[in-house]
Amino acid sequence: MRMTRRAIIAVTAAGLSLLAGCSHTGGAVPGVSDTPWWMASPSAKTTRPSSAPQAAGPAPTTTTPAPAAGSGPCGYAVAGKAARPVDMPPSDNLERSGSTTVTLTINDAPVVLTVDRALAPCAANAFISLAEQGYYNDTSCHKLTTGDAKYLQCGDPSGTGNGGPGYSFPIEPGNRTGGSVSAGTLALVADSQHRLGSQFVLIYGASKLSDSFSVIGTIDKDGVNSISEIADKGLADDGSSPKIDTKISSVVMG
Repeated sequence: MRMTRRAIIAVTAAGLSLLAGCSHTGGAVPGVSDTPWWMASPSAKTTRPSSAPQAAGPAPTTTTPAPAAGSGPCGYAVAGKAARPVDMPPSDNLERSGSTTVTLTINDAPVVLTVDRALAPCAANAFISLAEQGYYNDTSCHKLTTGDAKYLQCGDPSGTGNGGPGYSFPIEPGNRTGGSVSAGTLALVADSQHRLGSQFVLIYGASKLSDSFSVIGTIDKDGVNSISEIADKGLADDGSSPKIDTKISSVVMG
């Protein structure tokens, strides 16, 4: 039996209507659309998970601890002309712990210093090297302070406050510098470039210091009393040096 063209069109339309009715859910089935696929918008696209790698989040923040005193190289470097010939301190196999006793004789009185290497190994190493080489023998202590900072400053063979050993080195990271210190503190003093050399201070009273002072040890009680007696005599007419001539006559290790 041959179907007319009008009949074929009618049968096709009825089939499409039947399929549409079967796909309608009235929203009763979650996740199933009531719109047949053939009626979807031409611009609709199936969304697939992206295979591209996700952008990495920010790297976790890590905090690098400040280096301990003397944990890096000492940085001894030639600087100016030496006030007295002396060898630069060795930097190989540096001792970074323990203490060394150095006895100064100042105006015939012993002043016993305990140099603590753990406080500032490079500074302690330099000070001990100078003491062992006799650099401080027969030198004047050229400066005395009596205000908020109470100390006797020594360590320049020229006696001017401008002399050094012919080399300098930086203050070590983590080394105690400045602030409030007690009587009996031993410290090296930095120059205007904030570098250390040979000059040091013997603190005889509670003091407030700038960060130009690098603490390297202590002074015995009798030594503090001897320096206090020098300070009690007052300042010279220049307003800077001790009134009485103050000299380190000898240095003994131990």
